[in-house]
This record gives sequence, C-alpha cells and structure tokens, in this order.
Amino acid sequence: MKLKDYFLFGFAMTNSPATDRLYEPYWKLMLKYHGDKELDDITPGHIRILSKIARDQQAGGRRRNHQNGIYAQEHLIAAARALFRWAIDEGYATRNPALQVEKPKRPDVTRHALSHAQVRELFESCERDEDTVILRFLVETGCRREGILNLAPEHVRPARQTVMLDEKNSARREQPVSRAMTLALLADDCPLYGLTRRQMDGVWARVRRQVPWAEDLGVSSHWMRHYAITSVEQVAGYATAAAFAGHRLVRGATASYVKVGLPEVAAAFSRLWGEPHPCAGSVAAPAASGTAFAAVS
Repeated sequence: MKLKDYFLFGFAMTNSPATDRLYEPYWKLMLKYHGDKELDDITPGHIRILSKIARDQQAGGRRRNHQNGIYAQEHLIAAARALFRWAIDEGYATRNPALQVEKPKRPDVTRHALSHAQVRELFESCERDEDTVILRFLVETGCRREGILNLAPEHVRPARQTVMLDEKNSARREQPVSRAMTLALLADDCPLYGLTRRQMDGVWARVRRQVPWAEDLGVSSHWMRHYAITSVEQVAGYATAAAFAGHRLVRGATASYVKVGLPEVAAAFSRLWGEPHPCAGSVAAPAASGTAFAAVS
C-alpha cells in the first residue's frame, strides 16, 4: 500500500486529539515527499532526511524555545514510528524504518521557574478581569494547557473545593483550588469554560505586550505550571510536587513509600495560599512565612 492511501486510515488510529495536533504536520510532511511510495519502500534514510527538513523549518520560523528545531526533528521521528507501527499491526507494512533513526539528544531545558515578583508583574499587566482569572487558575492548579481547555462546569466539586483536571492522554486528577476560585467557577459568567487555543494565545499576547521580559522569554501557560510546581516543592518536597503536577514518581521501593495523595497536596496548597482547605484535614499546616502566593492573592 502507498503512503498516501494509508494516510487517512493511519490518522484515524490515534485516540488522542493532542496526538493528532502534535503529529499531523509531520505526517503531512511525509505525505508531501513520499506519498507515492509504497510503505515498505520508505527507508530509514528517507525518515532521517525528513527529520532534518522538519528541524530546519522550525529553526527558520523564529519560534521561541524551539531549541534550533531539535523538538521538530524528534517529533517527526516519533510520528513516523507511530504511523508505521499501526501499519504493521494492520498488515500494511512489514517493517518500521523509523526505528532505525536515532532521535536527537534533547538539550538542557532553558525554561525556569519565575519569581514571585515576576508573576506579580504578569498579573498586574492583565488588562481584562477574565485574563486575571485565567492566570490565577493556572497558578492555583499548575495544570497543563489541556487542563484549562478541557475544563467544564461538571468538573467542579464545590463541597470538596476541587476541580477534576482532564489532561495528558485523558488522565484525570482531582486538584484543590481556593474558595475564591471555587466561587468564580460556579458563576454563570465564568470565563474559564469553553476556552480555545486561540483565546489562550490571545491572553499571552496581551500580557507579553505589557511585559517586555515576558515577550523575550516567550512566557506561556507552561511557565505558570513550572512556577506552581516549583512553589509546591519548596514547601512540601518532591513527592508532593510530583502528585500536584500529575507526574509519576520513578519506580522503585522508595517510591512506594513516599507516594502521596490529595490530602498532602491540599495541605501544601493551604500553606502556599494561607487558607485552610477542606481536603487537607489534619495534614494541613499554617502558611510558611514568605512562601504563600502573596504575588497573586
């Protein structure tokens, strides 16, 4: 079967909208250059050359944090591996040439946690009340971008003062929020529901217009997640920060002992925001001096 004939079938094999968005431009690049080739005629060399084309295109696009196109190169190889894996499973191909192409080594991450003063400046730059609410939700929950885009009224648990975040690979987790955020989520005109990616981009475009250093760094929603997770780690340790972030601890005997749950996350939240939380119970501790989110309270 030719790649162009398999393309739509392979595209339907994904079970995640996020995967579709990530891999689609790389699959289309494969289709552009090798659509008329039989799947088994595509070689590792073809994939290797395409990965370099993807890298050069991204590097030339002047995108922030693109790391000279390394991520585009990595994503094309991953997209090719997935497409050929499904083709093999369905009997349309006999080998996966992308497995023979080594992914580039990832450079050190340049993103760092913002300071309280920097976050305060971001909040003060907000020209619209709804932008302030959006930024506060990002800081309170440390959610991924999908978490706020997928948010719906039925995800709010008022009595527990939490929200259910629907994020990476449809993984869901319960996250504590403040009393003020709970009230905002229950309001009929809450701006957090039905947000689109374009609207989120608009929020950051408005913020970056007012804050030159944020424009230079390309500050986005993930910077707020980084800030929130780092803040939790500083008051409650690595295991609690991992639970807050929705990350898995490294496997091993120790990980089974230090695994924490919602009560510990809520206790850390209580310390940072300086207010009690119903899910913290007896685990909660008074806010530590200098660690509460005074910047955005």
